[in-house]
Amino acid sequence: MVSVVIPNYNYARFVGQAIESVLAQTFTDFEIIVVDNGSTDNSLEVLKTFGRRIRVVAQENRGQSGSRNRGIEESRGKLVAFLDADDLWRPTKLEKQVPFFEDSKIGLVYTGVECVDANLKRTKLITPEFRGELLDKFISGGAVIQGGESTAVIRKECFERLGVFDPGLSICAGWDLYRRICGLYRVELVAEPLMQYRVHGTNAHGRIDIFEHDVLLRLEKMFADPLAQPIHARKDEAYAQSYLILSGSYFVAGQYAQALKFGALALAKKPSHSVRYIADLPLRYLRRLRTRAKA
Repeated sequence: MVSVVIPNYNYARFVGQAIESVLAQTFTDFEIIVVDNGSTDNSLEVLKTFGRRIRVVAQENRGQSGSRNRGIEESRGKLVAFLDADDLWRPTKLEKQVPFFEDSKIGLVYTGVECVDANLKRTKLITPEFRGELLDKFISGGAVIQGGESTAVIRKECFERLGVFDPGLSICAGWDLYRRICGLYRVELVAEPLMQYRVHGTNAHGRIDIFEHDVLLRLEKMFADPLAQPIHARKDEAYAQSYLILSGSYFVAGQYAQALKFGALALAKKPSHSVRYIADLPLRYLRRLRTRAKA
């Protein structure tokens, strides 16, 4: 019923725990496909210890999207679920998600998230809020399907109709795929935190240069896609919102010229959405200087 795809690259220290969390599922009609992306650590040795309980596909490093796409190609289930090699599932995750797919209009089901540190100590909870027809939510530029790929179970038919992860995107590949799915399908959620997202020093989501590339490309794709036609009239709003997200990201990174640049772009696109943010930038800068001085 479910093909569980686990992309792995040099996560020998984590991948065994990820696999064990799938094997512990109370829903048992699944296969596990681990796509090893050219690991140079002892990942393959760890994977061998699981024997026939998992299927290992070894390939050269094609990035996270390339490994997920290979897993989709290899999958035999009606549903496809993703689990990053450094994340874990709670035992009832699949049991609580799979029944929603009895409704043919549901394309994706996701769950709440428990953020943990490298030692699995809870740092915060993320409770999802969006369900149903969600295409218009992507105007905000923020995370609509919260928690990343490790929460999602997706109807395999979605990939056949809409394509797979775009290898030209990195951090935002999931956002782009989910937006396409929401153009044709409804989304359901399980609010419980059934996935543990491990936050550690090698997570990719802090790389702002890649983030800027992805944010701008995903917008370009959205407004070139006929499936997104219902929201095309809100193009300026969408760009303004994403420019503000980039401005804030650069501000936090201390790259103030870039923060000001994207703030100005947002202001030009949609003044009503941007003027308060731009006006507050000098005060935010002063507060940041004071914080550094105290430190």
